[in-house]
Amino acid sequence: SSWVARPGMARNPSLWLPGGVQAGPPGAASVFYIHPTTYLERDRWNAPLDAGGQTGFRTRLFVQSQASAFGDVANVWAPRYRQSAYGAFLLDNKDAQAALNLAFSDVERAFDAFIAGIPTGEPIILAGHSQGALHLERLLHERGCTRIFVEGGGVTVSAFLQEDLLDLRSIREHRSPSMLAFSFMPFRR
Repeated sequence: SSWVARPGMARNPSLWLPGGVQAGPPGAASVFYIHPTTYLERDRWNAPLDAGGQTGFRTRLFVQSQASAFGDVANVWAPRYRQSAYGAFLLDNKDAQAALNLAFSDVERAFDAFIAGIPTGEPIILAGHSQGALHLERLLHERGCTRIFVEGGGVTVSAFLQEDLLDLRSIREHRSPSMLAFSFMPFRR
C-alpha cells in the first residue's frame, strides 16, 4: 500500500492512544499528514517506497506519535513517499534537487488520491513535519498559494489556493520550528 495510515487500514499507527485513554467517536474531518525524514542511510538519494528496517520503524513511530494527535478530530491519511535522504538537505546540487523533486512527486500524487478519497464538504487539515512541511509548503505554492510569510514564528497565508480547490470560510494555522499545519473548511471539488 502507498499509505502508512489511512481510514480503514489494518494496523493503522495513527490510531494509537496512550495507555488509559479511550478512543472517541471518529472525527468529522480528514488530515493529510506528511511525515519527516526517517531515511538516514547514505546508499542512495531517496528511500525505497516501502522502506523496512529502521526507516520503516521510524516512519510508523512518527505517524503514531504525531499524526495520532489528530485522532479526535480527523481521519488521518499519511502517505508513503520516496523521501529524500538527509544529505539532500545539506547539498545544493542537481542530484539533491532531483531527490527532493522525486519525493515531492510522490507526495503530490498521494494528495490527489487523498482529495479523491474524502467526501465533498468535509473539512481538511494539512500537516507536515520537517521534510513533510517542506513538501506541504511546495504543494500549497504549486496549487495556487501565492504567498506564505513566516513572521515571528507565525504564518500568514494570503491569495490562497485556486478557487476550484478550496472555499476558505475559515483558516487556522499552526507553526513550530519544524511543523506546519493548516486547516480548511469546507472542501469543494
